[in-house]
Amino acid sequence: MQIRLIDLTFSFGSGSPLFENLTHNFHGSTTTGVVGPSGTGKTTLLELIGGKRKPTRGQVMYVPDSVAPLTNRLNPRDISFINQTTPVMPGRTALQNVQVALVSHGVQHRAAERAAHDALAAVGLEGKWHREVSKLSGGEVQRVCVARSLVSPAPIVLADEPTAQLDQLSAKAVSESLTALSRAGKLVIISTHDLMLADACDSILTMGGAE
Repeated sequence: MQIRLIDLTFSFGSGSPLFENLTHNFHGSTTTGVVGPSGTGKTTLLELIGGKRKPTRGQVMYVPDSVAPLTNRLNPRDISFINQTTPVMPGRTALQNVQVALVSHGVQHRAAERAAHDALAAVGLEGKWHREVSKLSGGEVQRVCVARSLVSPAPIVLADEPTAQLDQLSAKAVSESLTALSRAGKLVIISTHDLMLADACDSILTMGGAE
């Protein structure tokens, strides 16, 4: 899997470009940190890559595999989003919220449950498998969303400030989990102000100058 940004420009309405003529290649099995001051377009870039926004100019192109042609269309099921407003299913447990990522792809219930257990443990939520998400803290809900990406078969993971609400120990667990995703072959792009998380990435894309 590859993602290519070709002369990408984005403006809100008729205002000045948030960024312009951005060209960059992202590769599978790698983790790229997108860094830069607030207001330089880090979140917007992830939304453009994930198809949630349209560029003002330029293109986001996808190469599904080594023999596939470039395309500007991607199945939404191929992208897993992690951000501070990632939806969870209210009234359901942490375990059920992670299981859904597998069951929706046809994985049998028992196998999905085992994988969800392992993913929640990997992000430091062991022992809270059966707690309703409404009884979890904001940071814990964010870790549930990371765990869901861990088990999802989607080849692309887009994470927007995934450690912003976490303590240092939890942030380390999430950082290690995201790195593990790329080692498993996924293309991982992370917008972050977290220096520890940025240092763990394979490469860095800086928006709007150095941090």
